[in-house]
Amino acid sequence: NELDPRTGIWTAKSNTPIELHHMQCVAVDNEIYILNAWTGDFPYEQNVEQVMVYDTLTDTWSNRVGLPEPRQRGGGSSVLVTNPTDGTREIYVSHGNRGGHGVHSESLPWFDKYNVDLDEWTTNLPDAPNARDHTGGALMADGNTICVAGGRNSGIEGYLNKPVLPTDCYNLDTGEWEEKEDIPQGRAGSSYGTTCDGNLVVAGGEGFGQAWDNVDMFDGIAWTSLDDLVQARHGSGLATFCGCGEMLIASGSGNQGGGPELETTERIITPSWDCGDAV
Repeated sequence: NELDPRTGIWTAKSNTPIELHHMQCVAVDNEIYILNAWTGDFPYEQNVEQVMVYDTLTDTWSNRVGLPEPRQRGGGSSVLVTNPTDGTREIYVSHGNRGGHGVHSESLPWFDKYNVDLDEWTTNLPDAPNARDHTGGALMADGNTICVAGGRNSGIEGYLNKPVLPTDCYNLDTGEWEEKEDIPQGRAGSSYGTTCDGNLVVAGGEGFGQAWDNVDMFDGIAWTSLDDLVQARHGSGLATFCGCGEMLIASGSGNQGGGPELETTERIITPSWDCGDAV
């Protein structure tokens, strides 16, 4: 479905070719890329083998080359980086999980990248400091640092109460990871987005028997807590609308686990933004 943030009106669009979940979508021009998703039922979710691409202009889906099988996973972070010199577009895929939810699965620190223009992968980049899944990330304001925050290790006993607290940041120049400040409230399955001025926002989440309404923002050094969501939720996503400078979060689950499914949409504003009337 497609939301017009100016009018608040939803329009139905073409369904995904298969059931998809546990992914961070990436916008590239007029297309939306899904690179490390799951399909199938809890707790033995399967990896989606291909990169799936939605064309917003034609309302059609297509497939691109997926991660090699040994590196396939779901529930990780996907972040677009555009080279300022030659315009090369690459999506960096980090962390994730193979196997689903529970001790039969494995949470991962893996790191790979996909070249959008060449439709090819570079695998086995340096592992992140912490294995995690149900996570997401962003390219920071310096254009040179990818930060991944929140999430959990879903491959251990009691995983719903075992969030990963440190923020993992990767320097594109040095090719090295660094642990940075802990997220204020550990949780997983949050919605992730990048503000128009290059900060990572983590909204909602689940864990410890509940859905969370927390909204936190990371500037590459420190965390700031923003106003809470109206409705606690997890399992959704954040969309940034830079024409107005707002972030939108829609649907999701209102409690830990798969329900209740929510039908509401909320808008997130940082103190420096002025977006006029609310959606």
